[in-house]
Amino acid sequence: MRASGGFGRRVTSSATAAPVMRPAMAAAAAATAAPVRASAPASPEIESEAAVSSGMFVPWVTTGIMLAIIAVFWAELHYAVTPTKDMAPSLRTIVALGGVSRDLAFGKDEWWRIFTAPLMHGGLDHIVGNGIALFFAALNLERMVGARWLGALFFLGALGGVAGSLIGNPHDMVTVGASGAIMCLLAALIVLSLDSNVVKKPARIQRIAFFLLIPSLAPAAAGTMIDISAHIGGCAMGIVLGFLIQITWKEESDKPGLEGAAGFTSAAGALLSMIGFALVAQHFEASKVHAAANVPDLQLMSEADLPADAKEADKKSSDLVRKFPDDPRAHFFRAVYYLRGQDLTSAQSELRTALSEKRVLDALPASFTATIKIVLAATLVEQGRIDDATTTAKDACDLARDQSDLYDILHRLQAVNVCPTDN
Repeated sequence: MRASGGFGRRVTSSATAAPVMRPAMAAAAAATAAPVRASAPASPEIESEAAVSSGMFVPWVTTGIMLAIIAVFWAELHYAVTPTKDMAPSLRTIVALGGVSRDLAFGKDEWWRIFTAPLMHGGLDHIVGNGIALFFAALNLERMVGARWLGALFFLGALGGVAGSLIGNPHDMVTVGASGAIMCLLAALIVLSLDSNVVKKPARIQRIAFFLLIPSLAPAAAGTMIDISAHIGGCAMGIVLGFLIQITWKEESDKPGLEGAAGFTSAAGALLSMIGFALVAQHFEASKVHAAANVPDLQLMSEADLPADAKEADKKSSDLVRKFPDDPRAHFFRAVYYLRGQDLTSAQSELRTALSEKRVLDALPASFTATIKIVLAATLVEQGRIDDATTTAKDACDLARDQSDLYDILHRLQAVNVCPTDN
């Protein structure tokens, strides 16, 4: 259930979807910076860039996909198994209504989750961000290649995204979102835009598509918990299908070949999704019991809960720890507060508590865990505990080098040989 910068979200089997601190947040470790809020991309101007036949164009498939996603999100909110906060369904709800992981799809033989998860979303920001990119890519592709091929691209891209997620994520990582399908559409759009006979003004299409695609494939640029594995799987599928369309597209035709096969694939995707949600409804009560027994209902910070700046972080840190005791970010904010007051013992305690929340940390970027370890190591150095600091920072020094906001702390750790110096 991870997206912003990206489009698909994931969470561990024991954590709800929540925003992730960007690398810039590491500046708080030096008590000089504040959390950064993620924002949805601006809506691009949509224009037809393809040669289309005369007559009014009605984007039936684009509209149908958008409506299906909205309807599923409404169902997530309406049939939530635990209270919904800030229009973000809890992990228990996600699991009960069709989220997918290796454990769920194969361990419990609930194969239908493969076809339901791509239409689900982890929150309002998630579905809005996905909707903007999806509308741009789908509308342009439906003009270019027709409704049948658009449906096929969406379905196969969704499967590619789920496959990437199941292969690349931990076995208990639950994922939802149309990320794979969106990446597939964007990648196919870029491939098709290379042919001037298909796209009259490719530069604009490519510019917007790359603007949406590139950040979604760069983990360091992500502002939330995005599922990079799903993005890669969907993108790879889009590249392959884009070239397949090019190869089968006859010069004398205004639409690509294999339309019959594309139409069958599109219809199969729609049918399998409907069957999937029918099975979700059939197994809903059992899934609720499973979720209640196996998925801790953790309370994590939402986007609105993140402090706007360092001053607000100091002011709110006590309340954040009280309201969100399972969220390592709350404990990190509190640790920074104590560091500002030179209370090293309390800061160390909060940092160790943050590191103990492995269920949540596994769903956050490794850079955040490295930040906590580096700050804890620096705290231990201040207490004269060089050996403990070296052990703590052992696997975090390399990641810290990629974070400019940790430069001063890393330099101090290198000075006492806690972290190796650059060669």
